[in-house]
Amino acid sequence: MIMFADRVEAGQRLGAAMQGWRASNPVVLGLARGGAVVGAEVARSLDAPFDVMIARKIGAPRNPGYAIGAVAPGATWVDEAMVHLLDVPRDYLVRAIVDEGLELERRDRRIHGHQPPVDVVGRTVLLVDDGLSTGATARAAASSLRRQGAERVVFAAPVGGPGGIARIRPVVDDVVLLTLPWDFHCVSQAYRSFEPVEDDAVADLLEGVTA
Repeated sequence: MIMFADRVEAGQRLGAAMQGWRASNPVVLGLARGGAVVGAEVARSLDAPFDVMIARKIGAPRNPGYAIGAVAPGATWVDEAMVHLLDVPRDYLVRAIVDEGLELERRDRRIHGHQPPVDVVGRTVLLVDDGLSTGATARAAASSLRRQGAERVVFAAPVGGPGGIARIRPVVDDVVLLTLPWDFHCVSQAYRSFEPVEDDAVADLLEGVTA
C-alpha cells in the first residue's frame, strides 16, 4: 500500500490538492512530530503562515500504543466509551493526563523556545498530520484550536482510515484526505520512508519555514 516516498513528497501532493483553501487566507499547523514535515510543505505550497502544534496520546494500560484519549494545549479528550470498555482505573487516567501534559509542555519549550505561537483567532486553520489513524491527537488538537478562537478548523492528511474520521468529525469543519485505503491499518503503510522525526528537527523546520 505504499503511496508516498516520504513525508516531504506527501506534503507537496497534499498542498497541491489544497489550493482551493488559499483564498481563505489560512494558517497551517503541523501536528508534531511527523505532521510538522507534511504541514511545512502544505504551508509553502499555499504561501501560508506555519506553526507546529503538539498533542500527546494517552495510551491504554498494558497497551500504551492504543489511544484512549489525548492532550493538547488547553484541551483534553478522553474516549469515555473505551475507558469503560477497558475498565481503565480513574487514578490511572488522571495520572496519565498529568504526565502527558507535562511532557507536552517540555516538548513545546524545546520546539518553540521563546517564540510565541501563531495567532489563530478568527482564522481558518489547516491542521495537518502525516496520517489519520485513531484520531485521538487530532481531536484534542482541534478542540484546542477551537478554544483558542479559530473560526474554522480543517483536518488534512495524506492518508487515513474511517475510524479516525469518525472520531474527529464532531470537532472539525472538514476533513481532507488524499486517499482512504480499504486495507488501511497504520499510517506507516503508506510511506516508503517513515523515519522518526526528532524535536530538534521540528524546531529547525519551524525556524526555516517561518524565517
